[in-house]
Amino acid sequence: MKHSSSLYSRLVAALSLATIIQVPGQVYAQQDEAQQPSATGILEEIIVTARRREESLQDTPVAVTAFSQRFLDQMGARAFEDFAMSVPGLSFVGNNSPENKIVLRGVSTGVVTRDEGSVVGLYIDDVPVGSRRFNPDLRLYDVERVEVLRGPQGTLFGEGSIGGTLRLVPNKPDLAGIGGMIEATGSSTANGGANNELAGVLNLPLIEDRFAVRVVGYHVEESGFIDNVALDRDDVNRAKTSGQRLITTFKPNEHTVITASVLRQDTEIKGKAQYDPAIGDLSQSRVLEEGLGDEFTLASLAVSWHFDAVTLDSSTAYFDRSVVNLRDITPLVGLPTFLDDLTQFESVVQEFRLTSNRGLLGDRLDWLLGVYYRDDEEFFRQDAGAEALGGDIFDSDNFLDRKQLAAFGEVDYRLTPKLTATAGLRWFDIDQQGRNLNAGLLASLPSGVITETNTESSERGISPKFRLSYAGGEYYLLYLLASRGFREGGPTGEGVPPDPETGAMAPTQFDADSLWNYEFGFKTSWMDNRLVLNGAVFYIDWEDIQTTSIRSDGHTFTVNAGAARSKGAEIELRGFLTESLELFFTASYVDSTLTEDQLPPGDGKAGDRIPGVPETSFSAGLHYTRSISRHFDGFVTLNYQKVGDSFNGFGTSTGISDSGADRQDPYDLANLRTGLQGETWEVALFAENMGDERAVLFFNRIVGDVRINTTRPRTIGLALKYRF
Repeated sequence: MKHSSSLYSRLVAALSLATIIQVPGQVYAQQDEAQQPSATGILEEIIVTARRREESLQDTPVAVTAFSQRFLDQMGARAFEDFAMSVPGLSFVGNNSPENKIVLRGVSTGVVTRDEGSVVGLYIDDVPVGSRRFNPDLRLYDVERVEVLRGPQGTLFGEGSIGGTLRLVPNKPDLAGIGGMIEATGSSTANGGANNELAGVLNLPLIEDRFAVRVVGYHVEESGFIDNVALDRDDVNRAKTSGQRLITTFKPNEHTVITASVLRQDTEIKGKAQYDPAIGDLSQSRVLEEGLGDEFTLASLAVSWHFDAVTLDSSTAYFDRSVVNLRDITPLVGLPTFLDDLTQFESVVQEFRLTSNRGLLGDRLDWLLGVYYRDDEEFFRQDAGAEALGGDIFDSDNFLDRKQLAAFGEVDYRLTPKLTATAGLRWFDIDQQGRNLNAGLLASLPSGVITETNTESSERGISPKFRLSYAGGEYYLLYLLASRGFREGGPTGEGVPPDPETGAMAPTQFDADSLWNYEFGFKTSWMDNRLVLNGAVFYIDWEDIQTTSIRSDGHTFTVNAGAARSKGAEIELRGFLTESLELFFTASYVDSTLTEDQLPPGDGKAGDRIPGVPETSFSAGLHYTRSISRHFDGFVTLNYQKVGDSFNGFGTSTGISDSGADRQDPYDLANLRTGLQGETWEVALFAENMGDERAVLFFNRIVGDVRINTTRPRTIGLALKYRF
């Protein structure tokens, strides 16, 4: 790793004084949200919907971190990686967006992102958009907030949330007035080139207090910074992302709100952000061109009927996605060979929720009931080709149809004015049907021979939750929680040939896995809400874990193997040192290991650390604001993250003989942002990855050579924003 020693020492000295960017989950106390306020020294909490009802963040007995739009803007966050390391207990395996694998509280069993089912539910508003293979990375323009719920959320958010849930909530139209924003950014990346982005937002009421539209558009061009020495091409991982969003809100009467939206995003990446240090800094050797394309569209309709006693919500959505992933696997085959993946995914989701608005039984009882239906259709094609071997040497078409029906509910009963008991339950029924067609030399099939495999599975079960919470007024909240999370099984769907060394057949099915999470948490406010200290300790017991087996021939598939446990602690500190200086600090410790040996074909042993999970991580920062004239405030935002080491597999499961799993080194990242902000104009100078660190996001030997995914090198730029 390399960095500027003088810059690094100055950064550490600055951070020894104090730290934060913008307080997660908090906004400034102010009269006009669109304006930069003078510092007040008071933290005002935002409203979250972590329990599928609106409530204050500090009043929510859930381990949730919420980032306001102001936080995202002040730190310059435009993608998942920009805020991820500020969430305690969150880690990720960076394998080129949208292939990043998100992990919460150590609930992970591998680093191959496309084989295992998701361990973190990903939502845009109330719509689940995650899939088994890829998580979309929606750019964070005009986003109201981001919520990260840690721990299993199986009762309210379903099977994809075994480790937690990540929710992105876009801004809705304002029925009252015209407004908008235009933002332009230019920057330069070390070892790369120029980057630019342009974004705009327009809010337009068409019928005052009744009907409004909100339009968002953006285009981002990012330079590459990886050089391919084999093809003599520089900056091969350059990328373009374009997106559009249209949201309408119609309020026909005081009791009804109808929100319809369509969003689309298209990303094209010319190469992989991977380098081999043996070849050179930020250099790779690929004899064939690589690339990644990701295009998705989400259309949704939400209707909310508000009555005196209850609120009825309906959410209807259609999600369509296509991902193309082209890789060079020459080191694995020994001849120039490409591997081309195509994933197409369609999902229809319908959910109804009925929520109480006022307590029953003398204001002691609150409740929520819901039903959920989801129909997914997925097509995955994988082709491998080598001209020296006559063209295609592997062809696999995989079809999967999955239908899910669920009913869920949650009840809060106040035993005393301060003590509340909560019970929740989700019943689910999941049916899957798969069809696989395979051909080619790598499938151990002679030319012209095609095999067909049909699979189906069905699962039913329940996911309960129990909680006791004690609210000590406005200053502290304590809770005890036991909750279950689950992840469905299904067909492997890969058409994997017999093991070339042992002749053993790969499994065609894998079973569901589940875990129990036991947690104690607290939320406290001090010094008249000038300081907030929240934290949690947890213990997770996990059985029949789904993990990825990686064979020596490069084939991967999902198996059930062994059991694991994860235990740890998380803490968040936010507050004001003065009326102008805000502080932020988060830290987490996660001890996540196997508790029994994996059965073949897994290679993990009891005591092995879970792959891709650092034991320790922390983030810290500061945000300083000072009025410099009647019209402008000056600001400085500094943030720092430190991530501990992790491993890229269990024992020898990475397919590198007896050398064991590779250690992914710890790393440090620091960003600085400073500028002027007024009622309408803002200008900011920023430096990202100030130390020019080579963070190891994923150490990959799967295809035979070394491929290290890393963050963007030091990037310096200027951002200009105009609000109206």
